[in-house]
This record gives sequence, C-alpha cells and structure tokens, in this order.
Amino acid sequence: MSAPRPRSQGSGRSAADRRQVLVAVVYVLTSGCAWQLLPPAFG
Repeated sequence: MSAPRPRSQGSGRSAADRRQVLVAVVYVLTSGCAWQLLPPAFG
C-alpha cells in the first residue's frame, strides 16, 4: 500500500487508517451505537 498523495488544495481530511475505520464500522453495526457516541479508542 502506498502513502497518500499530497493534496494540491491543502485542505480536507488526512487519510485514516483503513483497519481502524473497519473496526469502527463493525463496532457500530454490532453494538447499535451512534457514530457520534463512538468511544475515544476509535479516534
């Protein structure tokens, strides 16, 4: 996997760790938790 390319606009969000995003999605789907109430461990 290659590093994300720099953005010419200089704005936007930085790339997120794909594994951390997947774990957060699975957590939300299995627990019924709202995205806004995710534990801080998910970043």
